Amino acid sequence: MTLSKQNKSNFNIFWKIISFILLFLIQQSPTILLGSALQSHSSFKKSWELVIIFSGLCMLIVGLMLGLLHKTQSFATRRFTKKSWLIFGIGLIAITLINVLLQPLIKPTGNQNVQSLTHLMLTFPLMFVIYAILVVPITEEVFFRGFFINWFFEQHLAVGCFLSALLFGLMHVSRDPFYFLSKFLLGLVLGWSYLRTHNIKTNILLHFSNNFLAIFIGVLMIKP
Repeated sequence: MTLSKQNKSNFNIFWKIISFILLFLIQQSPTILLGSALQSHSSFKKSWELVIIFSGLCMLIVGLMLGLLHKTQSFATRRFTKKSWLIFGIGLIAITLINVLLQPLIKPTGNQNVQSLTHLMLTFPLMFVIYAILVVPITEEVFFRGFFINWFFEQHLAVGCFLSALLFGLMHVSRDPFYFLSKFLLGLVLGWSYLRTHNIKTNILLHFSNNFLAIFIGVLMIKP
């Protein structure tokens, strides 16, 4: 590789890293908005203005990320077939087993990430549930599986799958090793389903199923 090509490659990697960080902040902006409204002592957190801004922001982010993935994905998207549904079914069984085996080992208290999300759910129940079930599966899968694997590991997709799962676990900040392990294994299943089907819809559906189950169980566990 000539020096000019090496410099160009380094420049592209630099801008990918910058873009990746910016997209992470964009992906997190709906929860940042709700968190800011939660800390506000004004009537904003109970206003229709917050609902409109939050909804518009979510739609804008989903459109931006899906459009960008369509332009930057390193392989062609395959049609969703019977094989895709089979992989989805295997992934769903794996996710269920991960939750069943590890959930009892996760500490019920002291998890700052879970506690902050629970607080948001109790304060903004409708917006949070819609966001967690419909928006997060799309934006997180496009970000962690779509962008991360395709941008940085185009020639080593399996390595990218493993590292994206590791990053996914670390981003769900917690000192509980079993909580981290559950997110890491979930990330592996999601990445595996993406690479097996070459269709982001598969892992989005799996992520949707996981979040729906988590929200459903969380609501049942909330003491009246």
